Amino acid sequence: MEEALLGLPPFVNGTFSSECDYKIAEILYRIAAPIVIFITLCFNVLYIILVNYDKDDRSASTVQATGISISNTLHGVSQLPILFYFFLRDNMADPVPPNWCNAYRILGFILPNIFHTATLWQLVVYGIQRFLCFRWPFSALVWYQSGSIS
Repeated sequence: MEEALLGLPPFVNGTFSSECDYKIAEILYRIAAPIVIFITLCFNVLYIILVNYDKDDRSASTVQATGISISNTLHGVSQLPILFYFFLRDNMADPVPPNWCNAYRILGFILPNIFHTATLWQLVVYGIQRFLCFRWPFSALVWYQSGSIS
């Protein structure tokens, strides 16, 4: 199957149109991407720990926000094997074994899309929840207290 049909970047087959494209990909994938993913992971884990530290302070909003943080964390973690194997090698344009082609598709595109979609749906539910809390504040308090998590 062609790379363009799969939505893969054009340099996956080991060819770059110029040396400048190679250098840009090298900077983005070797330096910037791991740093951004690491910072995101650290802040998400810190948020999950701090918000869920005291069980008495949990609310429907914190549970929903924790779910969003977990989804974002899994989104970043699912891409790390690809970044480490493909882009931190000495020459990232070298061919890789065929079994890594499927791993690249799964870990680089399918799983991140699933986790990203889960995050978006959680944000939609969180928005609906916030709307209910602002539109009917007293009723929403009763709704969320009757179904509270202990």
